[in-house]
Amino acid sequence: MKPIPIHINDNPTYTKPPIEEFQGNPLIESLNPPANKKEISKLLLRLPKFDPEERTIPSSYRMFLPIRLSNFLYPTKDHYEIYRMIYIQIFTGYLYRNPITPAGQRFLYDYPQAPTINPVRHQPSRIMFITGLSGIGKTALIRSILRCLGKAVIRHINYQGHPFTESQIVYLMRNVPSQKTLKAFVREYGEATDELLNEKLYAKSFKGSNTSKSEFSSQFRKIIKAHHLGLLIIDDFHNLSVSDRNCNEILSEIFKFREEMQLPVILIGTYKADKIFTKEFSTNRRFIEGGFYDLERPSSSKNKFWRNLCKHTWKYQWVKKPIPIDDKIIDTLYKFSQGITGIMLNLFILSQIEAIYREIETVDVSLLTKVYKIKFKPLHRILDILEKDHDKYKHDFDDLYLKGWQKMAEQDPLVNSVQELQKQNNQKKDLEIGIIDTESNLNKKSCNKGYTINELHDKVFGE
Repeated sequence: MKPIPIHINDNPTYTKPPIEEFQGNPLIESLNPPANKKEISKLLLRLPKFDPEERTIPSSYRMFLPIRLSNFLYPTKDHYEIYRMIYIQIFTGYLYRNPITPAGQRFLYDYPQAPTINPVRHQPSRIMFITGLSGIGKTALIRSILRCLGKAVIRHINYQGHPFTESQIVYLMRNVPSQKTLKAFVREYGEATDELLNEKLYAKSFKGSNTSKSEFSSQFRKIIKAHHLGLLIIDDFHNLSVSDRNCNEILSEIFKFREEMQLPVILIGTYKADKIFTKEFSTNRRFIEGGFYDLERPSSSKNKFWRNLCKHTWKYQWVKKPIPIDDKIIDTLYKFSQGITGIMLNLFILSQIEAIYREIETVDVSLLTKVYKIKFKPLHRILDILEKDHDKYKHDFDDLYLKGWQKMAEQDPLVNSVQELQKQNNQKKDLEIGIIDTESNLNKKSCNKGYTINELHDKVFGE
């Protein structure tokens, strides 16, 4: 008997909602109930494991502990709003697809429609777009919200004393495929279904080179219905190009999922994707009536969120002689990251590693400056440009950012090791919510005195 993957819930608990319309719907009652504002803050907040006693660990191992900060997430008002909207969308999306009602059965099995108005067709779900600079935490936020919803797959057996053997896919998240064709797009999600269900059911349907685009789409529609897909998430949406003839086809398909299948859709992308939603293009921002959320970077080091973020982050130090944070440190962290969370966290991580390795055992403005000047050199030009004219260069920032990080890894073995550990930790976290990367194997190269990346990851993150 195959072990059950951690992203599958084979023993669901059904919670009766206080709203009559949602009652008697196993697709809704099996989800984790939505939280209030205080609970949302606790659910979304991601803190690294930390024990001051760990400062006594030998420096050869302690220098890897700051990498735990790569899991850090400090929620903002936008995060709360996105959380609420996702819950609203997935609940309302399931409202008219309840498989134990006549309307839900008609939708599920394509029975002839009754002469009355079909609510599925007249009240479509919505499409949400989340944008912002690379490194600002868009994908990390969505992954955190998905964990709040529960596991990716729910295996129903019995509901209200009656047999109900259904496999419900709560959410399905993938990147825009490199080929950027409609067939590749549908195949990416169709093949992922087998990975989620831990069964070989659909992959063959998406292998044939002679299979038409419409057949691919039809097969995926069957999957959406048969497994009650609740939410479709498309990451790296900026990889689509308005100049590519395939872009219109993919957008049209997304729109059909939303309108015909009552399937909420979340698009995640950088500012490059803005061009897709300009008035000159055939699809404008009315396409994303579910909400346009710009996770903007803080405008200065005086920003209240930025100050709170830095203060919370600064608590997690594995150096033996930590110093309290002050305004100068907060200003320095902003100057060398321009408010981009990913850069700030990595600057703090690498500064701690440097302090431990060099036996300085203190992170201060001087060390932050030194690490920035030496290790972050490939990002200097990008951040200088961003500081001078954010609006003019924000659409070009993404490519420059990724190339900068790649160059940093190539030039510095320590940066490369840190990035490998972060990547592996993200992959293992993704397994919990059913985001399975089948194209890349976890890097197993030697990292530190005989330990592979895999072994060192387990020592650092305790997983």
